[in-house]
Amino acid sequence: MKAKWVLQFLIFVPILVWAQQQKTQEQTSIEYRWPAELKGTSTNVKALVVSNGKIFAGTDDHFILVSADTGKTWTQYGKESGLNASGGTIWSLLATPSYVLAGCDSWIFKSTDGGNSWSTAVDITKSLGGSIGDGSALALFQSKEGVIFAGGFGMIRSSDNGTTWTRVADEWQTYPYVWNITEASSGVLIAGISGGSPNLGGILISEDKGVTWARSSLNNKNISGLTACSSGVVLANTQSEGVYRSEDNGISWKQVDAIPEKNGETVVRTSSGIFAGFSAHTRNGLYRSTDNGVNWETIGIKGIVLSIAQFDEKTVLVGTSDGMWVFKINLITDVPRETSDVPQNFSLSQNYPNPFNPATMIKFQFPISNHVTLKVYDVLGKEIATLVDEERPAGSYEIQFNGSNLPSGVYFYTIKAGNFTQTKKMLLLK
Repeated sequence: MKAKWVLQFLIFVPILVWAQQQKTQEQTSIEYRWPAELKGTSTNVKALVVSNGKIFAGTDDHFILVSADTGKTWTQYGKESGLNASGGTIWSLLATPSYVLAGCDSWIFKSTDGGNSWSTAVDITKSLGGSIGDGSALALFQSKEGVIFAGGFGMIRSSDNGTTWTRVADEWQTYPYVWNITEASSGVLIAGISGGSPNLGGILISEDKGVTWARSSLNNKNISGLTACSSGVVLANTQSEGVYRSEDNGISWKQVDAIPEKNGETVVRTSSGIFAGFSAHTRNGLYRSTDNGVNWETIGIKGIVLSIAQFDEKTVLVGTSDGMWVFKINLITDVPRETSDVPQNFSLSQNYPNPFNPATMIKFQFPISNHVTLKVYDVLGKEIATLVDEERPAGSYEIQFNGSNLPSGVYFYTIKAGNFTQTKKMLLLK
């Protein structure tokens, strides 16, 4: 069943005697969604986009996989559909409501029917005399004005939805390769250069809507990811020095110290925050910031994170070196129900309603201030959600648990407050 995230509002009841404060918290989940036959085969998901509810995943040797049900089932499209990508490698993807572009070696392909069939948008080497050098379209980007850019060993531009293309940067300007392109809040276009050893990368900037480009900053830094935020903030992930942050539309930069990982792969802004991916192997490879890249937290995906895309306002897709993960955020609204009488004992009430679908209320109380945790577990003892984890004053409280993203079944919720611990069972029926 497709997850449905609904922001719930609690209703005040007459037992309240004095003012309450409503608090909204996040409940997150991470789920692996990739074809079983490809799991463990080290299939690099190099690019992810969403078009009209469909997920497009570009891989390094399995062409493009498309899912219409948030990754639960997949269909592979390759040469038989017209996607004649060399070695099955898809370097980049660009989605619009009308079509999807796929950047490959020597070609850019276009689909106008949800990925069922593909045609050649441009033969890079033949049509443009090798204006992207060896012919790899490593980056695809569409500006706010609808102009499409393709980067690699050079850069080309299309203002008619990929029908015709013109060269805007030669190989010597973009050497070694353009890997990513973004647009700052000021309208300045920024391209990240990477590749070569020692580091030969840096930043290219265009102030005339991408007609001309010039070297700008972060010289000798291999740029693996770029994303623009509000108020002139731009973030760049690098191959060996981690994330850099600019507050002046990419002119000057400062290294972000809050992230220990340095081998960057990508960085993407979504409505749920900014996500940065790293080649971390056995460590956490995904970080998230909700304050324009100042502070960061880890997200529990270990390994190599190569691509990131927003599916909807509360769902983020994460492409790795072994398939795709789905990161979901649900908002839960907590209203402390504090009465004029201090509770005389500790208690955890049975949730109501029970059984429930998809939301239920959990009430608890304690007579003295305590650090309180309230967690939900499945029948195997795996932690599903943390509803409360903080210091709270004595009182009676009620909190909502939403199981929209969970399957039907028995779940347990446990409270710990000082020396008091209690567990109760609840049933989710869909």
